[in-house]
Amino acid sequence: MGKTSGQKKWVRDKFLKTPEREAGGDSRGGAENDRTAAGGTVTREFPLDQFPTPEELWTRYCASKGLTPEQIAIATQDYYNDGSGKIPHSFQSTAINRSVEAIARGQICILLVMATGTGKTYTAFQIIWRGWKAKKKKRILFLVDRNILADQTKSTTSSRSARR
Repeated sequence: MGKTSGQKKWVRDKFLKTPEREAGGDSRGGAENDRTAAGGTVTREFPLDQFPTPEELWTRYCASKGLTPEQIAIATQDYYNDGSGKIPHSFQSTAINRSVEAIARGQICILLVMATGTGKTYTAFQIIWRGWKAKKKKRILFLVDRNILADQTKSTTSSRSARR
């Protein structure tokens, strides 16, 4: 079964940037530091033609996290696309993916803390969208400390929903 673009981005963002595993390389070959190994960090060097395929990386990631097929289905929902071509920044993708994975694992409360101007509304909308599309969450409590933030969220999400 082929991966969708959202799944491929999820693998790239989630697997290659986790603290448990680092991967890298150049035209001569690559190296991998696997911190999920039972005996501590395992470093392996290999020629470029033996670099793990995205499918191998995906399988290893799912096994290391103990993800069930149901959790994988939730965690790999595509991002909302309004046709503008806007995609989440890397830090937003990390927040979105980790939050959606927590939802997939059954966690019911998530606190997302981000600095001013980093796109919290957009990030929250993506999390809500993916949870809703996966039919995992029907009701979501979105707390803000000022009414203007709630109004901004409503206008952002209603305009995005209207463009569907």
